[in-house]
Amino acid sequence: MRKIFTVLILSLFTSSLSFGQTYSATDSVIVTSTNTSITGWGRGFEFIPNVDIYVSHIGKRSLDPQGTFVWKIWETTTQNLVYTQTSMITSSGSYVYEATDSIVKLSAGKNYILTLYSDQSGYYYGSSSQVNSNLTYVQMVYCNSCFATMPFPTLTLSNMHYGTPDFLFSKCAPIDTSVSISGNTLTANNSSATWYQWIDCDNNNAAITGETGQSFTPSTNGNYAVVVTENNCSDTSACFNMTPVGISTNTANNELVLYPNPTKGQLTIEIEKNNVVAYSISSIDGKTIMEGNVSKKATKLKIDLSNESEGIYLLKIIKENSFEVYKIHKQ
Repeated sequence: MRKIFTVLILSLFTSSLSFGQTYSATDSVIVTSTNTSITGWGRGFEFIPNVDIYVSHIGKRSLDPQGTFVWKIWETTTQNLVYTQTSMITSSGSYVYEATDSIVKLSAGKNYILTLYSDQSGYYYGSSSQVNSNLTYVQMVYCNSCFATMPFPTLTLSNMHYGTPDFLFSKCAPIDTSVSISGNTLTANNSSATWYQWIDCDNNNAAITGETGQSFTPSTNGNYAVVVTENNCSDTSACFNMTPVGISTNTANNELVLYPNPTKGQLTIEIEKNNVVAYSISSIDGKTIMEGNVSKKATKLKIDLSNESEGIYLLKIIKENSFEVYKIHKQ
């Protein structure tokens, strides 16, 4: 944001597409006058993006937390509806933002209108033409007694903000930062990027010298991510836990027998010399799936991975003075 303000952001979706720096369309404009005499109103403003922008959240600052609120983004010239969304949360006094159903692209040089419609009678208003520097303010646009039909608004005022709708946007198109894992190798799925930089999440996200390719095979255990650059915009993937050191792929020389591996779900561990005290199973990205203690008298463990997705899992066998890690392939 271009200025600090208190907001509540409600995330309604998750995605492997990441965003760059985010801005408020109105720079979180604060107007303080109130009107409670008009019911079923539509209030907003017309604007022109100076660059292509990508809307990820849509918001409002409500006077009355109750009732129904609906946002609409219109293209001014054609009066075509670009996007609509009904608010899912109630709040008053501060800006509240909700994730859009999808990323909404608004093109540079086109006129748009953001309108907030409500069946309530109260809203904030005041003299202001404040918008983010990446936008150009045109005018305030509104309609009265229009909530039932929510039409294209045609009434206008200059240098005003009524109803205080807002949205959050980036100047960068969403970047695919998803990563695939094969064995001990991480690969960025975005093949159209112009630059990759693998980083060490355990070392304050420090860049790893020389690791600027699409794929990366770490030589030490740890958590790693990739910064992906595309069209002069960059974003960072999630961190992935990798344990290339100390992982066994078979149990031929160890004091236990593990079968079947690969498995379709049921896994048996036979313990020939029981100095095992506990075990855990985690996904390749470090999430613990299950864990448990092992009785001194136990000679066999049964583990059920039937409800887990196909892929590679890590079985950690914890002994009295050491531990071993094995790869499990779930089919």
